[in-house]
Amino acid sequence: MPCYYENLGAQKPYDETDEVRQSGVGASPARSWQHRVARAIMANVLDALGSSCVLEGYPLELRVTLVSDLEKLVDTYEDDREGVTDRIFDRLFSDYAVEQDVRQAKTQHQIHEIMDEVYQLIDGNHQPLKRL
Repeated sequence: MPCYYENLGAQKPYDETDEVRQSGVGASPARSWQHRVARAIMANVLDALGSSCVLEGYPLELRVTLVSDLEKLVDTYEDDREGVTDRIFDRLFSDYAVEQDVRQAKTQHQIHEIMDEVYQLIDGNHQPLKRL
């Protein structure tokens, strides 16, 4: 059963137009499990930070790029399970304004809790490659 953030990420995906995100209608389906998880990660982070966070103001082009980058990072899960959330948050924090926003809104403990939720999203949705 999909979790709240998976449902929210599917209904109002971060990499869709503002109209789709506001209405929750007309979202395109995820391309892969990695894409679905990347959308869920953004739903989780945005929920944790609230509606006034810097990420909410990103233009569509940057939102699409960010979700694509997260999708690629999620895909590295099998190579380094323990480091996947660090790589994801390194990517999010590559934007100084986002890093400052998160560090002002959340304690280090709360950031680690969000990172743990992100890991659980990836781990719970991971679909290993079938070997021949």
